[in-house]
Amino acid sequence: MDNLWLPISIALVLLAYHSINFFKEERESKELDEEILERRNKEFEAIKREQKIREDFTEFDEDDFWEVVDELRLKCKGKYANFYGLFKDHLYKLSNSELVRLHNLLIRLYRDQMNYDVLAAVAIIFKGIDDFRITLFLDVLISQGRVVFKHVSLNVELLLKKDIEEFNYPNKKLDLLEEAIQEVYFKRFEKLLPRIENKELIDIKGEVWEEKDLPIRYSKLLNKFVNS
Repeated sequence: MDNLWLPISIALVLLAYHSINFFKEERESKELDEEILERRNKEFEAIKREQKIREDFTEFDEDDFWEVVDELRLKCKGKYANFYGLFKDHLYKLSNSELVRLHNLLIRLYRDQMNYDVLAAVAIIFKGIDDFRITLFLDVLISQGRVVFKHVSLNVELLLKKDIEEFNYPNKKLDLLEEAIQEVYFKRFEKLLPRIENKELIDIKGEVWEEKDLPIRYSKLLNKFVNS
């Protein structure tokens, strides 16, 4: 029995040694992660301070944009995530000025299609309204092509005839087209997309509604996206 104490003691010492090393390495790793995060934050703040104010508000040619959309949507099999990936890849072919102009075009397209019916559709499909959900709704419509984007924005009940996966299963994590432009611009040119200093207020067209109005005014949309 006494002969067992030596190997047991050695095992306990080794276990204690490895435990101390494990926690030491974990602490050092955490400290290193914090240092890296702090350095990256400082680098980003420096880049942000150098961000230029946008001076070029010309737009990417709209017809050319929709031609690209048509090419991409034929390859993406109706899935927005696939469209987003192809769209992002295409952005690397554009110059810095073309990326800025494309962003200008997107902003104008969003603004032109904004109305209270669109906001109602966003509220019903995505269970709430904020800038991200509104933009994602419009981005998904863009990925469906020019006709769908323009017509659905004018008459949201056309969604009743469409089978758009991202609207049927709205909990998927998806990214915005303008985020792709910002990311590609930063990766290619190591600077932030020029910021818009004075943003134009959006004139939301149509009849104002309150949440209590949705079941009456948009009953068909509710039946399709909520009650089905």
